[in-house]
Amino acid sequence: MASSGLELLWVSLPQLGKGAAQTLSISLLSIAFSTVGGVLYGVLRRLINAVLRVYLELFRAIPVLVWLYLLFFGLSIPSFWYAVLIVGVFTDKPPFGFVNEAGRYVGFDTDIGRQFAKDLLGDENKVEFVAVELASRIPFLQSDKVDLILANMTVTPERKELSDDTKPESVIVEGGKWQG
Repeated sequence: MASSGLELLWVSLPQLGKGAAQTLSISLLSIAFSTVGGVLYGVLRRLINAVLRVYLELFRAIPVLVWLYLLFFGLSIPSFWYAVLIVGVFTDKPPFGFVNEAGRYVGFDTDIGRQFAKDLLGDENKVEFVAVELASRIPFLQSDKVDLILANMTVTPERKELSDDTKPESVIVEGGKWQG
């Protein structure tokens, strides 16, 4: 009987070898799949946690009713969030600022506005022009309807108190005397 058990083992050895090989290949495949799955889980878990952390930091302190109010009545988004420079210009003062026949803002002031957009945002087309009048220049600036004003303006002590002026871009001569 002992010899028949050994004979049976000897005859079954090739089958046992094939079974061991299949078991080993299945084990290696499961190790590979579990490793890939674990890495993906680790990466996605960090991503999901990062998103949740940002969400919680930004929105946790603001009550839901405030968010609903802002959504219902509209939320003004500052221009720097969507990277557009909003510039107030005249539309009827050639060659400084005017609207041409094609409806495009053109002139010296608009060229400067496009250059500011290119220097600040990397693209001269990331500028939005807003028409201003004499009386609306400083109020538009103070109410954040525009980021800057490029519409000729005489520097006065009163205006210096209301806005931050730069050095004059041009000087106008009236009656032989320099103004500016």
